[in-house]
Order: sequence, then C-alpha cells, then structure tokens
Amino acid sequence: MNLATRIVAMISRRTEWAEGHVFAFSPEQFAVSDGIRTALVVAAIFAAEICFDYPNLAFGAIAAFWTSLCDPLGSNRRRFRTMATFAVMGCVAISLATYGAHWGLWGIGITLFSLTFLCLLTRTFAPSFGPMPAQAGFIAAIAVVVGLASPRTMSGAVTVGSCFLAGSALMIAIALLPLRERRSGTGRLAVVAIFSRLDDMLDSLIELGSQPDPGSQLWARFDTVNRRAIRFSLERGRELVARSGDTDAKQKLLIDAASRIFSALIAIGHSRKASGLPFDPETETVALHGLREALTTALLEMEHDGDGKAIGAAAAKLLELSAGRDELLFRALDRAGAALKELSGRWNENTSAAAGGSPANRSFKIPPAVLWHSLRTSLAVLVSYFAGVWLGLSLPYWGAIATLVVMQPLTGNTWLRVVERGVGSILGGFIAVVAIAIASNHIEMALMIVPLCAIVIALRLVNYGLFVIFLTPMFMLMTDYVQSVDDLIWERVLNETRGACIGIVAGLLLWPTRERHSVADSIAAAIAANLAFASSVSAGGLEPDDLDRMERDAGIASSRLETTYERLWLEGHGRLTDLPRLQSVIAALRAICGSAAVAKLLQPRDSGAGGMARADEYRAISEELQGAVRTSSLASIRDHQSLAEDELEHGVQNLIMAVRAYADPRSQATIQKPAQ
Repeated sequence: MNLATRIVAMISRRTEWAEGHVFAFSPEQFAVSDGIRTALVVAAIFAAEICFDYPNLAFGAIAAFWTSLCDPLGSNRRRFRTMATFAVMGCVAISLATYGAHWGLWGIGITLFSLTFLCLLTRTFAPSFGPMPAQAGFIAAIAVVVGLASPRTMSGAVTVGSCFLAGSALMIAIALLPLRERRSGTGRLAVVAIFSRLDDMLDSLIELGSQPDPGSQLWARFDTVNRRAIRFSLERGRELVARSGDTDAKQKLLIDAASRIFSALIAIGHSRKASGLPFDPETETVALHGLREALTTALLEMEHDGDGKAIGAAAAKLLELSAGRDELLFRALDRAGAALKELSGRWNENTSAAAGGSPANRSFKIPPAVLWHSLRTSLAVLVSYFAGVWLGLSLPYWGAIATLVVMQPLTGNTWLRVVERGVGSILGGFIAVVAIAIASNHIEMALMIVPLCAIVIALRLVNYGLFVIFLTPMFMLMTDYVQSVDDLIWERVLNETRGACIGIVAGLLLWPTRERHSVADSIAAAIAANLAFASSVSAGGLEPDDLDRMERDAGIASSRLETTYERLWLEGHGRLTDLPRLQSVIAALRAICGSAAVAKLLQPRDSGAGGMARADEYRAISEELQGAVRTSSLASIRDHQSLAEDELEHGVQNLIMAVRAYADPRSQATIQKPAQ
C-alpha cells in the first residue's frame, strides 16, 4: 500500500468512535492537491497586491479562497456551474454590501438583512453522511457581512466587486485544470476507509467471539459504533464515487461487495451475541481469519490495479472453508465469499460508476423550512451586528459571522456547531496569537496566510472542528491584513462568544423547529424501514439484491436515529428524561435488523402461508407504532399475539413495548429476553 492509503486506513480505524457519535470524520476526503492549488492562487494575488501596492486585490485573495470552499468536486461541468454561481453571487453581494455600508447604520441594517436573507434562500438542507462542500449562498451571505466592514462609494464598490470577481475567476480556471487520477483518488480512498473499518469490525467480532462472557458494553460498541461507522462510510463512499464521474466501476463494485460482507458480519455478530457461545478456534475463528485475508486481497488488487484473479482465488478459498457447513457463521461466510467471487468476475467491467443522464430539472420553489430559517437567521445576524456596534467593538461583523455559522435548522445542530466551532476557535486562537506576534509586516503575514489556506482547504471535507482550528488563525490574519486593529485577539474572543450566544438564543426563540416532531419523524422512519425489512424476510420470494437494499435502508434509518439521539444529548439536561426510553427503541430496532439479517440467511426462499401472515402482521404493527410515536398516544397499538418463538418475533415484541414506553412514560412495559 502507498503512504496515502496507509494513513487513511490508520485514521479510519482510530476515528470510528467519532463517527459512531455525532462528529463525522472523513480522512478519505483529505484534499492535498486542492489545498496546494488554492494556496498558489492566493499567493499569486497577494504577490500582485504587494508589488503593485493595490490593497483592493486582497478581496481577490479572499474570493479565491471562498470559491475553493464552494468547489463541489465531481464533473468539471458541475464544478464550474457551482463555482461560477458563487463568483457572481459573491461579487454582487460584496459590492452592494460595501456600498450599503457607505450610507451609515440605516444603510448597513437594510443591506445586511435583505442581502443575507436573499443569499440564504438558495441553501438546501438535504441529509448527508459527512462533511459537505460549502454552499454558494451561505458563503455569499458571509461575503455580505464582511463587505460591511469596508464602506465604499459606488465607484469603490464596483472596484471591490471587480477584484472579487477576478480572484474567483482565477481560482476557477486553476481548479479546473486537469489533474492525473484526481477523480479516482477520492473514490479509492473511500474504499480504503470502508475496508479498514470492516477489518476493525471483524477484529472486534473475533475478540468478542473468543471470550466466554465479553459483557454487554463490548457488544453495545459492536452494535452501535462499529455498525454505524461502517454504514456511514458505505453511504459516503457511494456518494463520493457517484459524484466523481469516474468511468472505472471498480470502486462501486468494491463498495457493493463490502455492503454484502457487512450484512454477513451483522448476522454473525447478532447470532453470536444471542447464543453466548464462543467461536470454535479450530474452525470458526480460522474461517473468520480467512475472510480477513480476502478483504486485504481485494484492497491490494485495487491499489495495484490488478486483474482481479487474486480476489477470485481468495473467494474460492473462503467458499471452500464454508462448503458443506450448515451453521449460520458458515452460511454468512459463504455469502461473503459469493460477493467476492462476483466482484472478481466483474472486475474488468468498464461501466460508469456514476449515475448517467442529464441533471434533474431544478425547482425554484423555496421549501418552507428554508424560508423560515433564512428569515430567523437574517434577523439574528442583524441583532448580532448591532449588538457589537452598541458595545463599541471595533469589528462587530465577526460576531455576525459567528451567529450566521452556528444558526442551524434544528436546535441540536446549533449546539453541535457551537461545540465544534468553540473548540476549534480556542485552539486556532492560540495559533493566531503566535502568528500575529511574529508577523511584523504584510509580506510576513501573507507568507503565513498562504500555507494556512492550503491546510484549511485540504481539511474542509474531513472534519469541521479541525477545519475551524486552521480557519480561525487564517481568517484573523486575513482580517488584520485588510484592516489592522489593536487587541485583535481580544476582539475575536468577545465577538465569537457574543455571536454564538445570540445564535443559540435566536435558535430557541425565533420560530424554532418543533424538535419533538423531528424526533418522532426519525423514529417513525426507522420503524418503517426495519419492519419493512423484517416483513420482507418473513414473506420470502424477494431477490437477494432486493433484500440487501431493504437491509441497507433499515441500517441508514437506524443510524440517523442514533445520530438524533446523540444530538439530543448535546441539547442539555432538560431533555435527558426522554433519552433512556429513546435508547430502548434504538436497541430494539437494531435487534430486529440483526435478527432479520440472520433470518435472511437461514429461511427458505418461499416461507409459505405462515410467512405471508407474519409479514402482513408486521406491516400492520409498523403502521400502529408509527402512529403511536407521532401522536404520543397508545390508542393505535393493539394487543398482538406472538406468531413464533424466534429471535425476530421477540425483537418485534420488544419494539412494541419500547415504543409503548416512549409514547407514554406511564406504560409499565418490560423488555423481554428471547429464549436461548
């Protein structure tokens, strides 16, 4: 393996705990080449500004950096469209902002509110599985706030806008230059992250299976941290490969194979946890080590652009180990071996990994959630700015930017952003103190800003906290470069704290999203997906690929619900009384998914009339439980008779009782334990 692969593999294993909670960490998206390109453009603009003694060119450097932040990756057509959109929006926004500031406080107030509101209307809040590129409308809103610090007449505003547009145009031109293996590099590293975490999950499974009584906490880590981290890695990998536009389908095939192997490991883990028996070291443990060798072989074949024959040989060896064995572990390994065998057979296919066709037609209808969030954020930013003016702070726009960043559609996300930004700003502030103390002139300051630009862009899709650690000193140095202010660090601390506090208060008071409804929707979605999977397994008759898709949907829904749980925990102690009951619902859903994964391997293709009746009953239970969660009433839940004596049925009955307890805390339901 090359150095980048080794680093990503190591970091992916070490950061499972972070992604298993709320703080996503994506080492496979560390973009060194993008950081270097951005740094070169910013350095060139600074050099021109210093040589020609033309301070307005500093806005071009800022524009180049922001344009790079908006780079969505993927096809050059998509990248050009997104970055060009920001260039135009940013140019108009900063020009109008600098001109509006020329008219005094009234002009600032009207300009700040109206332009921020219009820019934020272009945002979207689609769910994702990790850090995403900055949206053009959001960065344009920041440009509005920054522009207020530099009042200009009409001609001066046009000059600032022209420099901004020129900096963006230069960044776009350099960013779109062809770079060898740029597209496939991210996809390859995404696969490395997935297989590294699969290997770590396999390690945990072998360790748990070798102990007679590993304890509930270790199994809980396996069922939550391992499973959720791999699920997010799989879905993020699919997004990255589809977005890259790469014509090599190997990454997509590897991710599909990894998904099937992941399903097999879930089934093995659930079965082993239920039985409480250790693995047979001479057969079962040896077979699991054979799977590990096969995973390593697949990764090496991708890394060295092999012909896939080594994967076929590893798959044949794994299938040989499981041949003639009827135990669940060997059935699961047989499924994993079949996935690797199919991967080997399709290794040299040259189909596109990305979805083809023309882009979908865009709708210009503004969702109500975006409209209300834009309105309340604009009001909060306005209050934050004028609070700084009232307090007599030199740079009140810093507080406005802090408010803009921490404001999120959901209160829990606001707290999350405050935590990440707060920790990052404190650590970044120490870097800034040293940098500002060392830099004695603009040349030295520019020499510090340029490498920080490279680091910030390289980290922008890895982790928000790390991103802020280096963004803070870069932004402070850039501010001091454009407009030198005494006591810069103290001003930054005051404004960051004030802006974050105003953002939190505004998130709580200005038309807050009803969190209970949001949580109820997440629970209902997880119930629907998991019971749909259980119902389909019980009914039989579906193709394995269809069952795989349903298991994937169930895993995604459960992972999102667990992330909601972690987010609620960040909101504070006032909500903690609900969390134990929500945790019981999550545990019951995970048990159902694991039991269904086991049943998928053990049950015959056609389950007969009994299976169909059971499937119909599970669909009815799903509707009733979703209604109970959304209405906080037990009226919709009927009494259900147990249809069988197996893990899946016990899991469904436990889910019913967990939902009863969540919907009505007065319910005295007790979670059952399945018979061993």
